[in-house]
Amino acid sequence: MKIYIKSSKQFDRSEFNRRQLHEIDSGLAEEFINPEINWRTMRALRENWDKFDDYQKMQILEGLENDIEVSEYADPKFDEEQMAQIRWGLEAGLDIGLDISQYADPRFNWMQMEQIREGLEGKVDISWYADPKFNVAQMEQIRLGLGQGLDVTQYADPKFDWKQMKQIREGLEEQLDVSQYADPKLHYWQMREIRKELQGNNFS
Repeated sequence: MKIYIKSSKQFDRSEFNRRQLHEIDSGLAEEFINPEINWRTMRALRENWDKFDDYQKMQILEGLENDIEVSEYADPKFDEEQMAQIRWGLEAGLDIGLDISQYADPRFNWMQMEQIREGLEGKVDISWYADPKFNVAQMEQIRLGLGQGLDVTQYADPKFDWKQMKQIREGLEEQLDVSQYADPKLHYWQMREIRKELQGNNFS
């Protein structure tokens, strides 16, 4: 049995594959010398560990404890909250096959990531809103409409702010002819007044 000594830690090299050994020999911190950690994760940790703050490190360590592929987010380009969203998606993916590649992108802030993750968990077509051109409030209105089976083509457009989207979504819920007010030139309160008028017409 060949024992490799790094600092005060001893381990059996036969327990590691060639790529893991390369990462170890390249300077992997001894706390991560574990045959259960794959080489991609070892590389991410070796290259970036000293670049993370304590909060980012906590997200990585929690991921390792939960046996998920932390190399998906062990990158300084993600802040702690973005890491958490990716970690939760990976953990959910163990059960429902959630694909975190749909939102593991630093262009999304953590709240946008959350909206995409919740859409994936709700099995809606996130392609309607998984785009940085939508802010988090707009994403939420589109996600809610998709979850209700509504025709989001009526408002899934960044020309509408989230308050306008909400008025259109509520009109669709009420089975109103939203084409009468789905115009980004109208203020949301004008949309609301038209929607209420249409409601009254439906009951007259």
